Amino acid sequence: MAVIRMGHLLCMLCMLLSTAITDGSPVFDASTTGVVYISENIAASTSIHRISATDTAGSTMTMSITGRDPTDAPFDLALSFTSSGTIRYDIRTNSAPGINFEERATYELIITVVDASSNSQQTTLTISVNDEPEAPWFVNIPAGGLQLGINENTGGGVSIYQLSANDQDSGFAPSFTISGGGGKFVIGSSTGVITTVANPGFDYESGTNSYSLTVQVSDGTGTASDSDTIQINIIDVNDNVPTFSSTYSTTYYVDEESNVGTTVVDIDATDTDSGDTVLFEFVNSENDFVIDAGAVLAEDSNVNDLVASLVCTDKDGSSPNNDITISMTSGSNVYFQYTNAGVVTVKSNLNYDDSSLASNNHRYELVFEAADGGSNPSSLTGTATVIVQITDINDNSPQFSQASYSASVDEDENVGYVVVTVVATDNDWPFDTVTYEIISGDDASQPKFSIEPITGSIKLRNTLDYETRSSYTLTVRATDGDLNDPNTVTASVVITIVNVNDVAPYFNPYVISVSLTETAANTGVDATSLNCIDEDSPNSEIVYDILSGNSEGKFTLPVTTGTLNPSVRLTTSIDYDDVAEAQSYTLVIRARDNNGAGLSGTAVVQVEITGINEDTPTFINPDPNPVSIPEQLSVGTSVVTIHADDGDRGTDGEVSYLLISGDTHESFEIDPSSGVIRIKKEIDYDTMGSNKYYSLVIRAVDGGDPAQSQTQSVSVTITDVNDIVPSCAVYLYTVTVYEDTVSNTKFVTLDCEDADSSNFGDLVYTISPSVTEFTMDQTDGGVTLANGQTLDYESGTQEYKLNIIVRDNDPTTANRLSTTVIVTVKVGPINEYSPSFTSSSDVTVYVDEDATNGYQVTIMSASDDDLSDHIHGIIRHRIDSPANVPFGIDSSTGTIKVTSGLDYETTTRYVLFIVAEDYGGLETTGTVTVSINDVNDNYPACSPTSHSGSIDETFSTSGEVVKITCTDDDSSVDGTVLFDLTQTPSSKFVISGTGSLTLDTAVDFDSGETTYILTVFARDNSADANLRKTTTIPISIEVNAVNEYTPDFDQDLYSETISEEFSVGDVFVTVGAVDNDRNDHIHGILTYTVTNGDPDGQFQIDPSSGAISVKAPLDRETHSSYDLLVKVQDGGSPALSDTTTVQVTISDINDKYPECSPAFFSETIAEDEGTDFVVATITCTDTDDADYGVAGFAYSITSGNSDGYFKLVANELQLAKQLDFESKIYHSVEVTVSDNNGNSPTNTIVIPIALTTYPVNEFTPVFSPTIYTDPFEIDEDRSVGDVLVDVDASDDDLDLNAHGQISYTIESGNSAGKFDIDSTNGNIFLVKTLDRETVNSYSLLIQAADRNLNGGIDLTATISVSITIVDVNDNDPLCNPDLYTYEIPENTASGTSIGTITCSDLDDGQNGDLTYAILSGSNSDFVISSTGVIRTDDDIDYESLEDEQLYTMVIEVADQGSTPRSTSVFVSVIITPVNDATPVFSQPSGYSVTIPESTVVGTSVLQVVATDQDDSK
Repeated sequence: MAVIRMGHLLCMLCMLLSTAITDGSPVFDASTTGVVYISENIAASTSIHRISATDTAGSTMTMSITGRDPTDAPFDLALSFTSSGTIRYDIRTNSAPGINFEERATYELIITVVDASSNSQQTTLTISVNDEPEAPWFVNIPAGGLQLGINENTGGGVSIYQLSANDQDSGFAPSFTISGGGGKFVIGSSTGVITTVANPGFDYESGTNSYSLTVQVSDGTGTASDSDTIQINIIDVNDNVPTFSSTYSTTYYVDEESNVGTTVVDIDATDTDSGDTVLFEFVNSENDFVIDAGAVLAEDSNVNDLVASLVCTDKDGSSPNNDITISMTSGSNVYFQYTNAGVVTVKSNLNYDDSSLASNNHRYELVFEAADGGSNPSSLTGTATVIVQITDINDNSPQFSQASYSASVDEDENVGYVVVTVVATDNDWPFDTVTYEIISGDDASQPKFSIEPITGSIKLRNTLDYETRSSYTLTVRATDGDLNDPNTVTASVVITIVNVNDVAPYFNPYVISVSLTETAANTGVDATSLNCIDEDSPNSEIVYDILSGNSEGKFTLPVTTGTLNPSVRLTTSIDYDDVAEAQSYTLVIRARDNNGAGLSGTAVVQVEITGINEDTPTFINPDPNPVSIPEQLSVGTSVVTIHADDGDRGTDGEVSYLLISGDTHESFEIDPSSGVIRIKKEIDYDTMGSNKYYSLVIRAVDGGDPAQSQTQSVSVTITDVNDIVPSCAVYLYTVTVYEDTVSNTKFVTLDCEDADSSNFGDLVYTISPSVTEFTMDQTDGGVTLANGQTLDYESGTQEYKLNIIVRDNDPTTANRLSTTVIVTVKVGPINEYSPSFTSSSDVTVYVDEDATNGYQVTIMSASDDDLSDHIHGIIRHRIDSPANVPFGIDSSTGTIKVTSGLDYETTTRYVLFIVAEDYGGLETTGTVTVSINDVNDNYPACSPTSHSGSIDETFSTSGEVVKITCTDDDSSVDGTVLFDLTQTPSSKFVISGTGSLTLDTAVDFDSGETTYILTVFARDNSADANLRKTTTIPISIEVNAVNEYTPDFDQDLYSETISEEFSVGDVFVTVGAVDNDRNDHIHGILTYTVTNGDPDGQFQIDPSSGAISVKAPLDRETHSSYDLLVKVQDGGSPALSDTTTVQVTISDINDKYPECSPAFFSETIAEDEGTDFVVATITCTDTDDADYGVAGFAYSITSGNSDGYFKLVANELQLAKQLDFESKIYHSVEVTVSDNNGNSPTNTIVIPIALTTYPVNEFTPVFSPTIYTDPFEIDEDRSVGDVLVDVDASDDDLDLNAHGQISYTIESGNSAGKFDIDSTNGNIFLVKTLDRETVNSYSLLIQAADRNLNGGIDLTATISVSITIVDVNDNDPLCNPDLYTYEIPENTASGTSIGTITCSDLDDGQNGDLTYAILSGSNSDFVISSTGVIRTDDDIDYESLEDEQLYTMVIEVADQGSTPRSTSVFVSVIITPVNDATPVFSQPSGYSVTIPESTVVGTSVLQVVATDQDDSK
């Protein structure tokens, strides 16, 4: 769609005017403006274009962005280059461009450049965004991936899940792929449905109980995709039978004196199903043996259901030895109980979903002991184990957090927006995974919403439109994880769409072109009318005005509001021939809605005034002179101008020119507007052949329709010129000529030619300027070393540049053409000289052995008489031999340096052979002898390098503490090692000459000196004391203490009485002990611990002070006294210790609260229960001493009984009056229980009681009104889906439950299925089209029903709704036949009936009343009446009819509807002639003739003529 932007046109016009009138203004480089294309994924701060401008005055300039469309277009300017008269800027994206093709495809920038004189220029740069593929994303996989569960017996071809994806790109067609999953799953590439393969073979017991799938969605371009993971968990199914691990066919032997309960054999059986427990039973037995029992119970087993029967016998013959008592010794006594009848039964309700039970494979292990009553020698016992396996029942349905949800969302919200999240939970395990789906309420053809199956988030799936639909009531279903028999629950979600004024008015079409001839463009004429549309509701009030194009006031809008079809009207006549009048007008019409938002749309009306083409173009010079031009004129050169005039105005008078013939080589073109004939391509005289001229034929054509034209011939002659410049195969030569080249040697020849003919093609070669060393052959182009000339690289010029002029031989010197060839002659050197050392070639030097790397030994430099700027004169040095010496040589300078460590003790002398070589291959050799000087360069090496140790304070003197061993690699006295010693804090140690460190004076830990720091110095015995090398060995020696004394408690027994209300941390006694070892050392530091007598951890002791305090709250009722064994020990190793006893007695306080079971009541009570009904019985106990607990309890209602519904009778909460669901549903009552009969101190507990009133269906629905006295009138053309009637019923039962929720149905009167009713709101709507002509009325019986939750009969009410179908003019008149033929004689009298047209119309009333009219063909000879009777209206004369005597009439038959419908009937009337005319002589008065008497018989005397008006046929 092309959009004309007037502002831009004006801006461009301003630019043109500015350029025209401003001298020296800046000018943009045209090649840098226009349109720039960028990717929508372009990064921030990226240069996208360079724009430049120049100023002929050389002024400095600045450039800026002065306009942006949109105003936040994300682009900036950055200066790139500036100089006098030139400036360049880079256009870059800003730091956060956020460019998105789907949001905006183009941007426009107005760039302004200003020079120092404030002259400015503007240009518009359009930036077009290229669409790039956007990555799609999954919409129904939550963050972190998706987990699904399927049974292990799932077969092939089963659909598991359907993926959904979205993409911002238009026309998105997702393509799904899948990988992983062990090849057991496939995916529909377009549907996203994941399905099992033909034979998946899942097996939970195989060890593979989950599969990880990687799913990917791409957008079809192959460049953008999204991937995620789905984990599919395999759910175990009981599909394997138990199997015995052995045949157990062996005979087992049992001693007769074996005790009852002795294991005879361990039968082993397994079941490969996960978590299955194998239970055993005897098929037949002799009752002397039993097998460990087992039972399988469903979690919904009832209390007192049988679990197992225990049968125990004792073979002793008399009582009490055979009196058996059975008891349960381990297992759950909460859920199971043993009765004296020998049976195990369920004690309380089971729950498979108990998390503690899941850890034991959902089974209980009950152990029962049977004991006899014997005592000699003792009572004997036996045991039996009953394993109870609990099986799961999916006994809980998911529950939504609320019964219904509501939300609102703006109609322009983005796709993917989360509207509302529903939450449902399920208490079953492992079926507690809840998934969600929308089952109804959305648009069927294009759903607007989607729901995350795992999270319950309802998102926008497609864009909304308030004008199409303003609300949605979705039904969301939550399903638990049981794949075989899932439980479900539904909730309603009401989503209200909020209207946004988001649709601007627009015109269709928005561009209208109107053409008016100058005779039609008169005052008051409507040029056109427009069609405006505003799809917003109710934003349909529109105001119109003319925005632009009407500056002369030629047009007006007669109606500016209240219409959708405004017309454009002329206010004055327009004269096409008046040169002051415009020939076309472009009007911009605006439509603006008037609701405050001010959205608008425009239309462009183009009105063109046209004239008439009257004149033919006329050439001003009908016989132009011949034209002569030279060849090779530049393309675009003007040759001659042809001009013709046309007297018409406008396009009819616009003359255009065509070159129609004579241009045999397509060498010319003519400007169609100006008539200028120009060179189209260069003309080559030499290739034209014998004809050196053109005869061009020009046609002048005006712009009329049809066009008028005239032709004219022009002769153009071509003359020859010297136009070809000499050309050479090579223009730059580089030649090397060696210095030993002899004179007169030709070393290069130029290859040149000239395509011109005759003398123009002869070439002459000269060296300019000339040189003495070389000569030039002027005819063949050869270059030669001049006679007697030699070249010397070392002393002469090494390079020559010869400038050679190659010209043609045009006789006119001024017209000669030439070209230049450059020949570079390089003098090539010859390697003439060998290198030589600058000093002696045999050198001896001395170097100390401690010389460091890089130390310069000597320089062996060589020179070469060849020039050093060439490889022949460049010298490189090397050590030729020996290899692997600790020296290196600089190849350029010959400097020899030490490269690695020297060691006199290893090598004392080196002889180096040095080679100096130039790069031409010539070399010389020298010798360097290096003698090594010995130095004292080694430090003593000692072991150990340091020492840290300890000795007991009883360590004997003269005992060796550590031995230091040292060596020195130097020779003679430099290698002899001596020892010295320093120590602190006192001198206790000595060191011998062999390095043995010994204790010289006894140490004592108790004196305070516990650590000694020593330094041993090992040095060589060099004669020069300044050169001696010393190594230090640090030594640290700790003195160890000895533990001598045992701790001793100051008391053997402590006794304390404390109250149970002592707080945690309260100290009630401190024990103490003494140790005579130093208390600043671990031997004298004591630690206290409680080692026994505190099984519950009620106390704690400070390990340093011995203070004993309360660690945990005390409870006399649990433990009334303690004997604590306290131990004290020092820190020695081994430690020395002592113990004492602390007796603690706990005194009682009233600290126990009443304990009530249950602690919370949640009850549901029907609203029809009577007074004194027991709501709850409260049972409580108190474990305090009798002084506090025996006085009983006091009960009171302390909250929630302001309405007086409840009362307390002792410990029973009863109804004081009947409940009413409609008045109050929920009651929250608090009963307070106090101990000690209210005496101080008193403890109380509050029992919360939550009561829900259960409704009773008390009321019947009632319609309002209760009867419809008049039928509803409905037009028969109402659309399917229209709501026709809204019936409304109410129910005094609350609508919070089904008793008060009304459902509407059509019970009768709808056999044709024309109507349906919304069951929730009573809207009767149309589902099939109506036809009054088939059925004109309906009587519907509508039922309103509530729902009885108690299993009773629903209460209902009915009402009759009568609907009368109102006729709409929807049938055309029917005529049978629709072709009539009549035949009448010509003398039929006027007013005679010739026939009747018979038609009918199925519509009713005026829509069926018909009228008849003759549309064409009667020639006023016939008329038709309102009843269809055709009569003659004039006398008919056969002879006056032309051609055929036949009338053909078209009769229009129309009904009388507000919008009439019609049909046509064709009538043919044949006129037959009647002999109704008498012959008449040409001379009615008679004829007279005179003849001579001699007339011969047979001679013609007279011809009489008679005529007849009847037709000759």
